[in-house]
Amino acid sequence: MKNKKTWVPLKKNSMIDIIAPASRCPLDELNAGIKELESWGYRVRVPNKIFGDHWTHSHENEERFLQLKNALYAQDSSAVWCVRGGYGSLKLLPQLAKLKPPSQVKLFLGLSDITSLHLFLNQKWKWPTLHSPIVSRIGRGDLPVSTIIELQNIICGKQSEVLFKVKPLNDAAKNFKGEGIIVGGNFTTLQTTLGTPFQWQPKNSILFLEDVGERAYRLDRIWEHFKQAGLLNKAKAIVLGDFTDGHEKNGVDLIPKFIKERVQEISVPVYGGLPVGHGPIQRVLPLGVSVQLNSKKLIIHVK
Repeated sequence: MKNKKTWVPLKKNSMIDIIAPASRCPLDELNAGIKELESWGYRVRVPNKIFGDHWTHSHENEERFLQLKNALYAQDSSAVWCVRGGYGSLKLLPQLAKLKPPSQVKLFLGLSDITSLHLFLNQKWKWPTLHSPIVSRIGRGDLPVSTIIELQNIICGKQSEVLFKVKPLNDAAKNFKGEGIIVGGNFTTLQTTLGTPFQWQPKNSILFLEDVGERAYRLDRIWEHFKQAGLLNKAKAIVLGDFTDGHEKNGVDLIPKFIKERVQEISVPVYGGLPVGHGPIQRVLPLGVSVQLNSKKLIIHVK
């Protein structure tokens, strides 16, 4: 089941291409993030026109796609790191689908709206990727030291597995033991793929979900969409990360109630407890790779 395609661990002076396929970030966070990555011993390259004047995206579609294409095909770089999520990555998928996979598998990093690109690379090109902190978050300097150390160890090849403790959330999860390919990411972004050539394919997959800024009723609506589309019960299992900043207008958090109610309705095991997503910890989660899962832990092979 292990994915045969792998990226090459980064070495001292490896080149990292920074791109903004979705939204922009403050320039001070971008510059601080670049400086931090350089302090780790890597070279960093940023497009001259990484940010433009588009009303919601970092740049026009054509320019954002060019950044992505150039980074994926560059012969002298080993990694592609997204500066921010936000919104816009899904608009690049039709053009990306016209390309042939480059011969060199790149290390690809990002989260949130970057889920669209993770899913494409995992399913279409069979590339392993890393659901990881974005460059702007690294530039803010507020991640736990443990998260940074784990991230550094993974990208340079010192760490080959990632272990998470999990909590069974429904009866099906209490005695489950199995393996599959982990895919997924931001729940809202995943919904945008449904009915398109790029939608999540549940066969043999462990589905990871997280979200930010969505109230419980909105998450419930997305869950119902997936359920009525006949997808949730086709997964081998579902693991939940952080669901943050989704309080009601009166300050009450109904998300735990949403999760408790809906996970009982499906026949596949559902687990919680991953400090992955938009929360304060943001541990690295390899995607598109083989995992082992039971009622207590999730073991992920980096590549």
